[in-house]
Amino acid sequence: FVTETSSPLQNVCHPVTRLIKHLNVLPGRTVCQQCQQTVLTDTEYTPGCITWLLCILLASIGCFFCFWVPFFHYGCKDVEHRCPSCNNVIHVHKRCTGYSRPRYASQA
Repeated sequence: FVTETSSPLQNVCHPVTRLIKHLNVLPGRTVCQQCQQTVLTDTEYTPGCITWLLCILLASIGCFFCFWVPFFHYGCKDVEHRCPSCNNVIHVHKRCTGYSRPRYASQA
């Protein structure tokens, strides 16, 4: 936060907004844009494009008994960062492209 003093009795705080880049597979501290609270994100692993590609690849080479394994392996899933207070999705780390879907938020 940037603090400006407009008079000796009044301080005005302006949040500094930036793109979240550091949220990947581990929880991170940020400010939720929906509830405006500083939180440590909850992470949830969801099937993504790598999960489905590995499933199709394993099934196509004849591994019919193990094609479901990518759905239970955390390293194959995308990571959603949620606010623990309001359950808002703050950020999604996509494994398929190595790209994190950007969401603008204030970061503490």
